[in-house]
Formats: sequence, C-alpha cells, structure tokens
Amino acid sequence: MVRYSAHVSRRSILGTASIGIAASGIAACSQASSPSSEGTRTTGDAQGGSGSAGSTASAPASGEPDAPSLDDLVAEVQGKFTQEAYSDPDTGKELAFNVFLPEGYSGSGSYPLVHYIADASTVSDDPTTPLSQYGALIWASSVTQATDPCIVVVPSYTETVLDDHDGYTTTDWLDLTGRFVTWLQSEYAIDPARVYGTGQSMGCMIHLVLAGKQPDLFTALMFVDGQWDPSQLSGLGESTFIYHVAGGDDRALEGQTATKDMLTQASVDFAVADEEWDATADPSALLQQTQALFGKGKQRNFSSFVAGTVLEANPQSMEHMASFEPAYKLTGVRNWLLAQRSA
Repeated sequence: MVRYSAHVSRRSILGTASIGIAASGIAACSQASSPSSEGTRTTGDAQGGSGSAGSTASAPASGEPDAPSLDDLVAEVQGKFTQEAYSDPDTGKELAFNVFLPEGYSGSGSYPLVHYIADASTVSDDPTTPLSQYGALIWASSVTQATDPCIVVVPSYTETVLDDHDGYTTTDWLDLTGRFVTWLQSEYAIDPARVYGTGQSMGCMIHLVLAGKQPDLFTALMFVDGQWDPSQLSGLGESTFIYHVAGGDDRALEGQTATKDMLTQASVDFAVADEEWDATADPSALLQQTQALFGKGKQRNFSSFVAGTVLEANPQSMEHMASFEPAYKLTGVRNWLLAQRSA
C-alpha cells in the first residue's frame, strides 16, 4: 500500500498539506434506483412505543440556510485534508483515510468528529477520490467550522465493503471500520460525547450495520439513501439518527419503510416528517421543514424528498445518485446532527 507523509501523534498540532483534486470514481454504486483492538497509524409524530437511546436529542440552531456549491467546497477545503493510513491488528489490512483538522487544532483540546463514508463509485487505489463528494467536504467548510470546529475523517476503500443485491453480505472491512472509529479517538483530540457518523449509499449502509451492531459507537448518525436487512439493525432502537431517502429511489424507500416497521414491532418510538421535502425548494423553506421534524423531540427520525425533485436539483442518471448532494445541503439536518450529545 502507498505510504503517506508522516504526522505527529494525537496530542500534537497537525499541519495540513495540499493534495491534488480527486478524480471522480467510475465504479458502479452498490445500489440502484429500481421497482476495541488498538491499531497503528501508518504514515502516508412519534411512532411505536418507548425505546432507549445512547444520546440526548437536542434541537438544532437555526443557522444559515444557504449551502455552498460543490465547486466552492472543492476550492475552499479539498486541499486542506491530509492522508493517513490505519493498520488494523485483527486483519493486517490498511485503511487509507483523509483527515481535516480545524484551524488552531490542539492535541489538548476536545473536538467533535464527523466520520463520512462515500458511495461505492469512489472505490479506488487513490485515497483522495472520496474528496470529490459534497458530503465529504461540507463539514470542513467555513459554513460548518464557523460554529462547530470539528475533525472530519473520510476513509477510502480499495474494494466494495458490503453487498445488498445478492443477499446481505459484508467483508472484513465492515468490522475493521468499527475498530477504526474507536482507534481515531485514541489518535486525535476527539470529544467522546460528539462522535458522528454519516454516509451515502454504501457509506449509509456501512453506518446502518455498524449502528445495528454497536449502537454506542456513534453519538448520532445521518443515513443518506441506503438500506439493509432490518433483522440486522435492531441496535437502531438504541441509536440517535435521521434516515433520509429520495422518494423516487425504490430500494432506499423500501429499506427505510422496513426499518420503520422493525422499530414499530420493537415498540421503539420515532418521528416522521409531516410531508416529503421538495429538493428544489427555497433553502429557508427546507430549513423550516427540517426544524419541524426535529421539533417533535425524537431521537430517531425519518424523512424523504419528493420523487423526481432531486433530479431537478442535481441532474444525474438516476434518482439514487442525484439524492446525495441535496441531502447534505439540508442545513437543518447538519445542524441537528452536530447538536447531539451522548448521555
């Protein structure tokens, strides 16, 4: 595996270095719209009944509803990520990752962590490839950092981590990722009460499965347009999250519905947005809708875009791929995620 430039330990200030612009991934996404071991760092309205949860649901601040464009994000922050690699003691594998440290980072401080995983189109030997995605960059932008200076980590995989087409199968990378999140907290000055997970498609599914198996791994999660076998997601009943999908992505919508059914059968409460959201709507209107959802005061939340609107907001070949950027432009959702704290 390629080695990356060395960085000093967690309790020191880390510098940043410029990187080249990541090439867009060309591999197919892992779904389509249709009917704690210690490692080492290598250089380089309410539904259902009651349920427990690992964090305290908090209302988000209003915030600025406008979100920057992808081009703006690339210009502002892509080069501020540096590359590292985690060596997993259980498998011997190395996981390359990109890390952004907030301005003035101090090893004696305590910072939120945003752990973002991209979709399978970014599977590549180039670790910077996921930095082409909106969901990877928005957390490092001034829009986020001005109010919530946080560490942003974006792992990069050289193969698809799991498969939801021919049965629900996973690889060693799934559990390795869970160990990686724990290891990060020993390497960087991370606030253990503010560990956030989010991802789209493959990244959504990885976080779904991890939360299903280890509900205490993350303080709160933002799932974007993915699905998994609900029988493996019982841990979501103890998690704090928002699960957002595109209304025209049948697979993701069906997965979201199955997850709601699973929680209802387990007598776990959750909130559902009163209406679907139009991805082309004015940002202020979307902010009001997200705040209305979180105003219900539930730890588990479900929402969706009106079918077809993501294709207008972000023209792509299919609704699934078009849904990612509009979801991460939801200021109210991002604010809510970062407002959560572990109990």
